[in-house]
Amino acid sequence: MDSRPSTSTATQMKNQKAPLQSKLFKDPIYDYIEVHRAALLIIDTPQFQRLRHIKQLSTVHYVYPGANGTRFDHSLGVYHLAGKLVRCLKDKQPELGLTEVDCLCVELAGLCHDLGHGPFSHIFDQQILPRLEVNHSHETLSVKMLDYMYSMNNNQLKQELQAWNITEQDWEFIKSLIICEPCERSTGREKTNSFCMTLCRTKKVEMMLTNGTICYEIPTTLGGKYSTWARMVSVKHSFDYERVLHYARVITDEGRPHICVRDKMVNNISALLYKIQSA
Repeated sequence: MDSRPSTSTATQMKNQKAPLQSKLFKDPIYDYIEVHRAALLIIDTPQFQRLRHIKQLSTVHYVYPGANGTRFDHSLGVYHLAGKLVRCLKDKQPELGLTEVDCLCVELAGLCHDLGHGPFSHIFDQQILPRLEVNHSHETLSVKMLDYMYSMNNNQLKQELQAWNITEQDWEFIKSLIICEPCERSTGREKTNSFCMTLCRTKKVEMMLTNGTICYEIPTTLGGKYSTWARMVSVKHSFDYERVLHYARVITDEGRPHICVRDKMVNNISALLYKIQSA
């Protein structure tokens, strides 16, 4: 007896496609970026898609024609780097207690950290918003945009993310990571996982030596941002983010956890800091 399904049944099975668990993006800097389904739910929104039309380097493309990278490209890169770093820490230091949901929260924060950018990127922050008497950073606007997306369409995005175990507490943690401080409904994870704050930080850069180890707070966004800048304006650099990921560890100094690397990385990191400050 033929156990194969009938033609009509086979056609129905073929048409019933299972939802994608992840999707690959081909990136000019990081090659292939695998994006989690929960992140795709955000990427597919009109609010995130608008980042395709916002230049990362604002009006620089008028001088450097190759500087056409967008906030969309940059956000995918930060998603990728933040995810790689936090998962390296999770695998190498199980005592940190990082969960898969923690890693996903860091990735989503990296993905959404620039949602609040307006036209012309930072020119909008520095020139337009003050004239409108809007006293908000783009990080704060990113959080406001996220809250709007989370609740729109009868909480559709909220319900879909909950299917991937993203709870209300996780959502607050994601927002805390973006603005680098506890939100109004703080869950406490901002303290226990405070080193995660540096993964999406965009402004503060610190470095100090502790017992032969460099304790630093170099945001993932700057690593991805500078790699993009360098490619677009043809500036050469020697920063090797893969090496940083390999040596990264969390060490507590004076009661505060830091993401650290070996002292042999000092030249590599110093070169990055110099390039960022002189760019």
